[in-house]
Amino acid sequence: MLSGCKSKDNGETAPPANPQVIAVNDMNLITIDKNDVAKFPIVSAGQIDSASELTATGTVFPDISREVPIISLANGRVVDIKTRLDDNVKKGQLLFRVQSADVSTAFDAYLKAVNDEQLANKAYLRAVDLLQHGAIAQAMVEQAEDAEKDAKADLAAAEQLLTVLGVDKDHPSTVVDVYAPISGVIIGQNVTNAAAAGVTLSGSATAFTIADLSTVWILCDVYENDIPKIKLGQEARFILNAYPDHPLIGHISDIGPVLDPCAPPRSASRLRIPASSSLACSAQQPLPA
Repeated sequence: MLSGCKSKDNGETAPPANPQVIAVNDMNLITIDKNDVAKFPIVSAGQIDSASELTATGTVFPDISREVPIISLANGRVVDIKTRLDDNVKKGQLLFRVQSADVSTAFDAYLKAVNDEQLANKAYLRAVDLLQHGAIAQAMVEQAEDAEKDAKADLAAAEQLLTVLGVDKDHPSTVVDVYAPISGVIIGQNVTNAAAAGVTLSGSATAFTIADLSTVWILCDVYENDIPKIKLGQEARFILNAYPDHPLIGHISDIGPVLDPCAPPRSASRLRIPASSSLACSAQQPLPA
């Protein structure tokens, strides 16, 4: 194994005694024929201001301030669904119907409140009449008046409960209709026919989620090293994979103050760009169907 270490250099690889130097032209220089000099005039260089560009990947999200969860304040069983996921709905449109025992309880409390208020009113009027004839004391009239006010308060509370549950006191029904509070697109559905609905059940309280997509957010991931390059109000041009020939324009409106620790190798910050102006632009030039 050590035989190679004992070998001696026999001089076969030594450099020659008289090395020859070969000149190589400067690669940065070119030679032009004297007859072609006129084809290459000399001009002064100018300066052009060019804005730097930063490329980042982004995702489209609905504006959270324009999302509305749809719930049923009456617990019960869903008996009819009029819409489904991805449907466009108008404000006031019927979404689904819930059969609820809460309606029966609330309407029963309302009827009792009506009877109590009528009885309290009659007692108060009778007390006033007796006071005018000197049959009772003023304190008894005040007591009857207080009882009537309490009965009116209970009646108002019972009526308000029916209103909250979506029940018409003049046309009561055990089935509650749930309507859309805003116009938009259904982006979430958590109920089906015969499913449970209500805010106190173990299931999801949100039956549907409606979002107004006239304004959306573009959330981009920007590396920490690139954060000094961005500022609020800067213009952002983004291209959708579905429509690469129709760039949309927005402006940076929020730079997330929290870095993402799960974004190796460099932490990334969230960049928020509203695309409302770009959608208005695309409305004038509709995207291809």
